[in-house]
Amino acid sequence: MHRPLPSNPDAEREVIGALLFQSSRIADDVLPLLKPDDFDSFPLSNIWAACLDLHQARQPISLITVSERLRTNGTFPHLVASGGDAYLAELTNAVGLSDTANVVQCAQIVLDFSRRRTCMLIADKLAEQASIGTIPCSDLTDRAQTALQALADRTLRGVPKPLKRLLHEAVGTIEARYKSQRAVTGIPWGLTKLDALTHGRQPGHLIIVAGRPASGKTALVLGSAIHAAKEGTPGLLFSLEMSDEELTERTIASEARVDSRALRTGNLDSSDWIKITRSITRLADVPLQIDDEASPDLMTITAKCRRWRRDRKIFPQGNEPGFVILDYLQLIATNGRQQNREREVAELSKGLKALAKELRVPIIAVASLSRDCEKRTDKRPQLSDLRDSGNIESDADEVLFVYRDEMYNQNSPDKNIAEILLAKHRSGPTGTVRVNYLAASTTFTDLREPNGR
Repeated sequence: MHRPLPSNPDAEREVIGALLFQSSRIADDVLPLLKPDDFDSFPLSNIWAACLDLHQARQPISLITVSERLRTNGTFPHLVASGGDAYLAELTNAVGLSDTANVVQCAQIVLDFSRRRTCMLIADKLAEQASIGTIPCSDLTDRAQTALQALADRTLRGVPKPLKRLLHEAVGTIEARYKSQRAVTGIPWGLTKLDALTHGRQPGHLIIVAGRPASGKTALVLGSAIHAAKEGTPGLLFSLEMSDEELTERTIASEARVDSRALRTGNLDSSDWIKITRSITRLADVPLQIDDEASPDLMTITAKCRRWRRDRKIFPQGNEPGFVILDYLQLIATNGRQQNREREVAELSKGLKALAKELRVPIIAVASLSRDCEKRTDKRPQLSDLRDSGNIESDADEVLFVYRDEMYNQNSPDKNIAEILLAKHRSGPTGTVRVNYLAASTTFTDLREPNGR
């Protein structure tokens, strides 16, 4: 059943007429509220696009400049059927000097009708795709949630907060830290020296954990996830490389301190079974969810994260601490529009950073490294070794590398020792933390150096 899409032509003409008539007074307040496609009228949509172009170029908005911009953009012919320059003049003649608040109210009306139309189009598209039946229902609901959430966000973005309010919120945060007297203000890693260096994983941060294959990067993020979840912090872990069964077995092996190879082959003795049983008891109720969908795209990940964050069974107040882990970044599917892997990964890192800020949780993304580090005498990773994109480095709040010398040097004095190199730390110092790495159970633990370090 096709229904006419709602619109308010009077409000659309009023907003544009007022802008053309008194742009110097209202442009800064009105232009950010609407996009060209918020106008149901095609000619008015083109006029609004021209006004946005002029404003962004810091050029005056008037009948003459808008007319010229429409010609430059090649969209003036679309206005001819409505009357061309005479139509522009008619728009300004229809309005008088308006108070900014009145024009903003008209713009809100235009936006409201635009959102109504978008809701109807989303519903129609969903109904059509559901009827055809070629897309799984789970994908349909994820797409619908993402589209509706993006629509809802239109009213939340770009609203500045007064400094007075921000100062009040900051004092409350500082006071809570003062009362707790905790060095770790974020979600702990579970490694004493790393927590002392980073103060834990902070809300809104994008944290990259990178290393060469088999260096232990997955073991590090998995161990940190279990540690935080055991303390009651909910987590959502996307395992793009391993199945949930494999990841669960690794979790059991690490928690029980049992050889993971023995776990895979079933070559276990009675003491192993005791350890396994006890570890499962400790892990049974931790608030950690695992998603092992192969190669999801950023839209799917975003939809699942938003749904997880909105779940009041997990977050009763809606703003409690939580964390998201992605293992790993380069396996996230892309749309291929960029036709350039570096730009695609750049889009992913920017999207994940934006998602971390939106959800107010740290997002920890595992990333792979290029082979460049293995060509050097000192094979410790550097920021330039991040594969596919330098944007990963710029978007991340923290970048940690996992390095084990024994991977390259059979005679290494650092057997069963790993270095965690904090190469970037937007909120504090960088440095290196040495930890124990138990390869059999893929577990990281605190290291007590012989010299007391």
